[in-house]
Amino acid sequence: MTGKRISFKEKSKIILRRILLIIMVIIAVIFFVLHYDSKEYALQNEQEYINRICKMTHNRAVAVGIMDGDENIYLEYCDIDGEKVDEHTLFELGSTTKAFTGLGILKLEKEGLINMDSPVSDYIGWFKPQYKSCDAVVTVRHLMNHSSGIPVWTISLIPEGSEGEITLEETVRKIANVKLSHNPGQIHEYATINYDVLALIIENVTGQKYEDYITETVLKAVGMNESFFRTSDSDRQRIFTGRKAGFFGMWQYDAPTYYGNTAAGYLASYTAELVKWMRYVRKNIDFDSFQITDANNYYAGWNLHPDAQELKVS
Repeated sequence: MTGKRISFKEKSKIILRRILLIIMVIIAVIFFVLHYDSKEYALQNEQEYINRICKMTHNRAVAVGIMDGDENIYLEYCDIDGEKVDEHTLFELGSTTKAFTGLGILKLEKEGLINMDSPVSDYIGWFKPQYKSCDAVVTVRHLMNHSSGIPVWTISLIPEGSEGEITLEETVRKIANVKLSHNPGQIHEYATINYDVLALIIENVTGQKYEDYITETVLKAVGMNESFFRTSDSDRQRIFTGRKAGFFGMWQYDAPTYYGNTAAGYLASYTAELVKWMRYVRKNIDFDSFQITDANNYYAGWNLHPDAQELKVS
């Protein structure tokens, strides 16, 4: 008996796969050797730890706030020529903004103006998403924990433009009849536009612009008097300029404005005010009351981890 003969083409594929595997292993080993750090970090050398992490991740500028009992500790790192970072440097917060939108919704719930388990259509009459060719019932709670079924790819539908060029309603109408990727309430799928829908609910319930309502009822309550929403390209001048990573390095990036996505990613603030916010959240929000499951531990802009008694904004 003779074994099955392998063609030259098949042999080439096997050799190529083995070469690629060897290259991947070599890269992994090099990365580990270059970044391995056996040093232990504690409160006495936390600045050294920040420096190490920033250099390892090629992060050019970072501001950190630490709450240690009643004491606030501020750390910073910046290796950009001519630039300085401290606890009063304004940064755009990105998706951390969702946690402030969540606070606005929780406040309206407490006032009896919003019911978490009511359909979104109670607040936005034309919002009628579809699941398997049938009308689907998406609730406010589903939006809050990203289990609405709105697909993650809908972020590509958000139109670019500043206030006056784009409206929040225009953004939400892009998904008014969207085909959901799953039945509402069953699966966690992080879709940023969920929080734009929540913002429109806030506007319809309060009769105010989203950013005005959050500024007056959330930011002022926290004591974040210098934080603001970036609603136009001109607002970029007030914020620390970001950097965008590329294959050959990082360069300055003037991010465009998506006014219809303000509620999900366009709050600007600084570390000292964010520490105030963290203290406010710990004192005023009862996270134990949230319905967290093993399949979904996200709610109101936070990733919650009950077993570890931790929470992470996202």
